[in-house]
Amino acid sequence: MSVLLPNYSDLDQASPAYLAAQAEKSGERSRKRATAADAFRLARAMFDDGKALDMVALARELGVARGTLYRWANNRERLLADVMWSLAEELFEESLRVPTGTGAEALAQGIGHFIRGLTASEALRAAIHQDNEAVMSILTRRRGSGIQERAVAMLQAAIENMVRQGWYEPRLAPQVLAYAIVRIIEGFVYHDISAGIEPDLVAADQVVRTLL
Repeated sequence: MSVLLPNYSDLDQASPAYLAAQAEKSGERSRKRATAADAFRLARAMFDDGKALDMVALARELGVARGTLYRWANNRERLLADVMWSLAEELFEESLRVPTGTGAEALAQGIGHFIRGLTASEALRAAIHQDNEAVMSILTRRRGSGIQERAVAMLQAAIENMVRQGWYEPRLAPQVLAYAIVRIIEGFVYHDISAGIEPDLVAADQVVRTLL
């Protein structure tokens, strides 16, 4: 299953640090001095190591003034949102390569892989437990610097691509279906982890398949 991922360079929720890292992935030359892209990569490394995002420590490690770091990142919440979003992007790209079936089955397999990846992420679990209020707000906020709007757009693009290719005929409008599935992920993964409950992946799969 192949889909062109949405371009977030024009959306206001992406930090300059995230955009710089994305540009370097596309082949732009990096500089010897610390850059905005370096700030994003180091923030992601902190996240992957299960550490809370500490802007003072991040600026010190980069060898830049805190004002410079905040100019690159906008603010701590925006940078943390982009760091967690980069994990979601990676898992989604993996999910596109997983399906072996067709139609709703292919979509269910891909979404299932994505949900299992989120659930298995020790970094995500650590972030939810370390800074619960801020992280849960970022993960579930519908507008602004949160994850939800980007996740809905990404899944909607995948569904619409399947429809264009004649691979799938959804029972709901793609945007509505994508939003419903993202909300299911929030409930079964983020909220359960936040509450100290192990996510029920079987139930989540059943609900998603019912929608599809």
